[in-house]
Amino acid sequence: HQAIVEAYGGYVGQAGEILHGKASSIEHDGQAMFAGLANPLPVARYHSLVGSNIPAGLTINANFNGMVMAVRHDADRVCGFQFHPESILTTQGARLLEQTLAWALQKLEHTNTIQPILEKLYQAETLSQQESHQLFSAVVRGEVKPEQLAAALVSMKVRGEQPQEIAGAATALLENAAPFPRPDYL
Repeated sequence: HQAIVEAYGGYVGQAGEILHGKASSIEHDGQAMFAGLANPLPVARYHSLVGSNIPAGLTINANFNGMVMAVRHDADRVCGFQFHPESILTTQGARLLEQTLAWALQKLEHTNTIQPILEKLYQAETLSQQESHQLFSAVVRGEVKPEQLAAALVSMKVRGEQPQEIAGAATALLENAAPFPRPDYL
């Protein structure tokens, strides 16, 4: 949890009190891995540090008296808990872990939706503009494995890229483009 907060640009510092093997009841947003769980949820806390200055990309999905107890990044399917779901003190810990795994794997399930598109390419078939857009949108989101991307690009190159495939790819790239500020020295 603390490493995730730091990696995404947040800050980790002293919690103010040392909590090792203490039970607390956290409040959560009832979303994703917390769906259907008791709220407040009894959990086991073992920490003396706490995350703060949580960046916009992370969702704070649980807290205790204003202290961040859980974060998630929906696009990257990364989450962290400032408590121990595996502890007997976390009364619904097993369900929380099951739901966390299901939530994390949703990204992989989405990747399977591009499998028919990849199969078309492997059979040297031409993609429609919509299929190309779907494929390259998944590429930009990081949902295509490197070996799948390599195979798709080689398949297109061998038979020759078609205008609608290029248009679909270009549209996906433009939709996901981020502006790059001009440096002051220019």
